[in-house]
Amino acid sequence: MSIEASFERVVDSAAGGSELARSLKQSEMAVADLSAVVKYSDLNCRETLSTRLEQFAIDARDNVIGLLEFSAKVGGVLDESVFPPPLLPTTG
Repeated sequence: MSIEASFERVVDSAAGGSELARSLKQSEMAVADLSAVVKYSDLNCRETLSTRLEQFAIDARDNVIGLLEFSAKVGGVLDESVFPPPLLPTTG
C-alpha cells in the first residue's frame, strides 16, 4: 500500500468522525428534549427514565467532544505531514 493511499484512508476516517460527531450531537439534543418531556409526563417511571435519558445525553455530549478533538488532532498531524513548518535558520 502506498503512502498516498494510507493518507487517503486516514483523511477519510477523520472526515467520517466529524460526520459521526454531528449525528451524535443531533441525537444528544433529541434525547435531552425527550428527557424533558418524560420528566413532566404522567408516566409512573418518569424519574428513572428521565435520569437515564439525561445521562445518555451527557455521555453523547462527552463523546462528541472526544470525536471532534480526535478529528482536529488527525487533521493537525496530516497538515504537518503534508505541509511541514519551515525550518528556522539558527543564529550563532
